[in-house]
Amino acid sequence: MLQVNFLPWRERRQKRALQHFVWLVILYLVLILLGLWGTYFSLARQNQRLSEQLVTIRDANDAIQQEIRHIQQLQAQVAIRDQSQRDIARIRQAGKNIQALFPNLERSLSPSLWLKLITIQQGRLVIEGQGRGYQTIVDFYQKMAISPLISELLLANVSAIGVELYAFRLSADWVEAK
Repeated sequence: MLQVNFLPWRERRQKRALQHFVWLVILYLVLILLGLWGTYFSLARQNQRLSEQLVTIRDANDAIQQEIRHIQQLQAQVAIRDQSQRDIARIRQAGKNIQALFPNLERSLSPSLWLKLITIQQGRLVIEGQGRGYQTIVDFYQKMAISPLISELLLANVSAIGVELYAFRLSADWVEAK
């Protein structure tokens, strides 16, 4: 009987199987490293793109914020101009009201009555003057009482300052015509 020694053949076969296994492990490690490397660079590129987009969005946001501040400044200027226009219109109307008051005063005055002071403060009209005779002052009061520009007319003060010479003070609420 012939005896064959298969030990070297088995050892070579085991050695080749071990080498094959080591190469497979190395190959798997290389593939895993390549996959990780690819994933890393892909994520790095994506992160860079997102960073660039964020910078672009921030720049656009800053531009929009600056535009909003500019618009708010313009709105404030418009509000100031609107208020100025309303003030001008109110002043013009007050001027028209005052102009309308003078013809009333002229119609109500008599030759024996003098006006010394006419003021309008805080919606209150004050007329101070002098007249010859008490009845002259009362007539002036009655004529002014029917004026549409004033309401609640009061003969606040009448005092004698000489023979048949009286000082008077009228006050009334100033009615703003619309």
